[in-house]
Amino acid sequence: MLRMFDLWSCEGWSFRGRGTASKLSSPASNIKYMNKNKKILIDVCCGVCFAGVSSQLKNEYEITAYWHNANIFPEKEYEKRLLAFQKAFPDQKIIIDNYNWQKNHDGWLGFVKSEEYANEPEGGKRCLKCYEYRLNRVAKCAKENNFDLFASTLTISPHKNADKINKLGLKIENEILRSAQDDKPKFYSANFKKKDGFKIANKISGELNIYRQNYCGCEFSM
Repeated sequence: MLRMFDLWSCEGWSFRGRGTASKLSSPASNIKYMNKNKKILIDVCCGVCFAGVSSQLKNEYEITAYWHNANIFPEKEYEKRLLAFQKAFPDQKIIIDNYNWQKNHDGWLGFVKSEEYANEPEGGKRCLKCYEYRLNRVAKCAKENNFDLFASTLTISPHKNADKINKLGLKIENEILRSAQDDKPKFYSANFKKKDGFKIANKISGELNIYRQNYCGCEFSM
């Protein structure tokens, strides 16, 4: 069974990690921020990718991880990845958005038009809908919780098209800011795989002994 933690603030049932609200993940816990007022909410696909992305941002921002991952199939795999993340980053601030795997996964299947796009290749129309789904979720949560920025770990993967993901992120930022009363949250547009980003992620995750999955997450990628 998945262990639940203390209630945190976000839409639906959300939880935070085992550390206190002032602590960060082990790799970043001793950092004095260059701008401590800048808070970034990062959509996390898995512990390996987060290890690489957080290593690039930890000196500049106060990081909170965002976990929804409605695409992951089956439920045991969802739990395995989440527990692996929490084991590797026990003090990392994390928002686990509305843990109800079946409901979330059914909603994701509907959004990505799973029947229509069932035979799409990896990186095709179904994947683009998945990126849109994820970015919409993290952006909405960032807005509700007064974060300065939102981001995604997806672009660190060599299998993901950073240009397409960043284009979607900026589109969603513009949609949110049109209805916002201030100028945040902004989307952190980046290609985290540059400058050996994925290689560094693999090195850190190896040192932390983070579970590495052999497929992206959904049943179509198995």
